[in-house]
This record gives sequence, C-alpha cells and structure tokens, in this order.
Amino acid sequence: MSALEAQEADQLPEIEMPTDVLGLRFGEGSMGAWSTSPDGTTPWQSRLFGQRYGRQVEIRIGARDHGFKSSGAMVTWVRVSTSDWGAAGDRDGRVAADMSAPVGVEGVLGVMTAVPEVWRDVQIRGGAEGIVIMRKIGIKVHPQGYLYDLWLAERLADAIGAPALPVTAIDRLRVPYAMG
Repeated sequence: MSALEAQEADQLPEIEMPTDVLGLRFGEGSMGAWSTSPDGTTPWQSRLFGQRYGRQVEIRIGARDHGFKSSGAMVTWVRVSTSDWGAAGDRDGRVAADMSAPVGVEGVLGVMTAVPEVWRDVQIRGGAEGIVIMRKIGIKVHPQGYLYDLWLAERLADAIGAPALPVTAIDRLRVPYAMG
C-alpha cells in the first residue's frame, strides 16, 4: 500500500451497522422455554429492537413463534394501538387492505407501486397489540424485506394516528395475531 493509499484509508469513515442507522439494538438467541419444539430443541432468532418515533419496535428474523412446521420468517412489530384490520401482498407485488382497514391504511397502500420483489406474499395485521408485518423466509423473499416492512408499519401508524403502547419486555412476548 502506498503512502497516499494509507492516508486515504485513515480518512475513510467508520462503517455503521444497520442497527445504528435505524436506532435499534441487535440481539440473538433462543426464543425461550415457551417455544420448545416437539423434538426438544429451542429455535433461534435474530432481533432488532428498541424505540423509534416514540414507539416500541421489534424485528424478529428466523424461527417463528407459532407453528414449528412453518418456515422461518421476518416479522416486524410496531407497538401501537389500532382497530382490527388486515392487508396482504399478492404475487404481483400489490398490497391491498381488507374492508375493515381504517381510511389512512388505504391511503398509504393505494399509492404504493406494485413491486413483486418487495411486497409479494407479505401479510399485515393491525389491532390492539400493534401493527405486524410478516414475510416467510424463502428463495423469492427480499433479503432485507424487514427494512421495507419497518418503513411501511411506521407509515401506516402515522397515517391512522395510532397511539404508542406502553413499553414492555417485548422479547418475552409472542408476536400477536399468530404472525410470529
């Protein structure tokens, strides 16, 4: 390495972790005693967690809380209180809400561009325990889908004016709506 290359290398900014940029912390481990599988093993997850915009956020990547025969999933949970509603992405990447969704939800989803690589088969639920977005991990799933899901969950919470729920030990809870 030349003297100039060494000087330039010293001036490079430190690479930030995605968790730093998001304002979240990273952790990984077993899902707890309540999630022991029939063969006696405890599934493993990676977690991004913390608070953003005054709301508690939990992102779980890996084994699911509900159903051991299921594939792994990326699950994003923003803890706000809303009415009960659901939405889903179709194969063409269009996301549509069910008839029970608040007007603000349709306002956000209605202007989104269909992007199969990002929104294919995504599941969304809102209710008293928060907004949860889940996508099963598979060959056609965007590897950073949880980032899009966090963006969308936060936009939906803003659009419907959903109040934040009190902070709790979220790592001890199962993801609501059997979506974890």
